[in-house]
Amino acid sequence: AIGSMLEWTGKGMYKIAVVGGIASGKSTLVKYLGSYRYITNLNLDEMGHRVLREPSVTKELENSFGTSIFYGSRDSDPELERANFRSGKRIVNRRALGKIVFADKTKFAVLNKIMWPQIAIFQNIALAQIEQSRVASIAIIEGAVIIEAEFKKYYHEIWSVNLPKAVAVERLLKRNPDLTKADAENRINSQISDEERIKYSNYSIDSSRGIEENKRIIDEKLKEFYDNGILKSLERKSH
Repeated sequence: AIGSMLEWTGKGMYKIAVVGGIASGKSTLVKYLGSYRYITNLNLDEMGHRVLREPSVTKELENSFGTSIFYGSRDSDPELERANFRSGKRIVNRRALGKIVFADKTKFAVLNKIMWPQIAIFQNIALAQIEQSRVASIAIIEGAVIIEAEFKKYYHEIWSVNLPKAVAVERLLKRNPDLTKADAENRINSQISDEERIKYSNYSIDSSRGIEENKRIIDEKLKEFYDNGILKSLERKSH
């Protein structure tokens, strides 16, 4: 079910993708993984924000979704516009874009078709730079839609972080109080289910077990990687 992924040859940097729905707790676990000295984290969602600033991408987005997705348009939120508008340069209002795509799976698919090829380019450049610098023996790549984007060919393993939908909705509303419950449910429903993610994963983590229990499980997993020569050391970064 997992399909073609990178084969580990015993050399180079080991690449693990960590996937999970919105508010699943994947970022907390990724941050913990990054506390190990020879593990480096890469966030594809943050890369997506950078891709939104690419002129070729903004042009494609305008062609697909119109001008209401930009700060400065008559349809955009005036309060957000004042906070974010930069003179002379059009910037995508992610909140306005989100309202359009998270309510319609067809439009969400159009957005992904525009974004994913660019994100893949940004990711591969960043991974090559990390590997060249030899600062890490494992790279953790965090992203919400890695499986849907069919990025599995770039990684040695995929880990999924799972959480019941009702709990995820609750967490998302707490994190973003400006969202309605319907908005939160639309965002979560726009992504594949946990069952689907698990099908494509080498390893799954139940986020509802709590962070301390999951840290213990991750420590055990990384000890295996150390014993197998994948992780250079179990040393932690000094803060």
